[in-house]
Amino acid sequence: KSLTLIGGYDSTFTDPPYENFMWVNIHPPAGARGVYIDNNANVTIRNFYFYGGNAPLSGVGVYVNQGSLTLQGSTFSQNAGSNCTALDFRDGVLQIEDSTFFFNTASGGCAAICAVQAESGSLIRETELSANIADGSTGMLLNTSNIAVERNMFWENSAISNTVAGIRVDMGVYTLTNNVFIRNYASEAPT
Repeated sequence: KSLTLIGGYDSTFTDPPYENFMWVNIHPPAGARGVYIDNNANVTIRNFYFYGGNAPLSGVGVYVNQGSLTLQGSTFSQNAGSNCTALDFRDGVLQIEDSTFFFNTASGGCAAICAVQAESGSLIRETELSANIADGSTGMLLNTSNIAVERNMFWENSAISNTVAGIRVDMGVYTLTNNVFIRNYASEAPT
């Protein structure tokens, strides 16, 4: 099962990219997710804008359970959820490139990206995580995964009652290369 979603077409509807293209907007209704991927599907999403979702769930923008996701040139902004708000990925290969996670909020942990059991070949590259706010760790939560995290920008993320505002790593194999961290805030000092 494979699916490719490509946004960013202009009025001619020929192949992108364009200098002045229009995003394809995904604004989930209250209490729902924008995209739900399950059962070993292989999905590619390019040039989409996930914004304004509000649900007491994880993965308000995109939720993946046992599948593969390639996310390119997309933005997640102003989504609110319980934890793992913008993107909640579980079990498969995750590839994120040239995307933005901005001003997402979580009442629990992690407002932007959660990756649990992401398999070898997973990567997060040239992506910006900024102004995300969570009660727990805020920018990126990586757990029991094998991910390369390369050339990303983490700035002005806030962890209200936790020690991690940038990346929280729990078990797994990770390669962090040339990432930039600017003015991230955690309310508690690490122990």
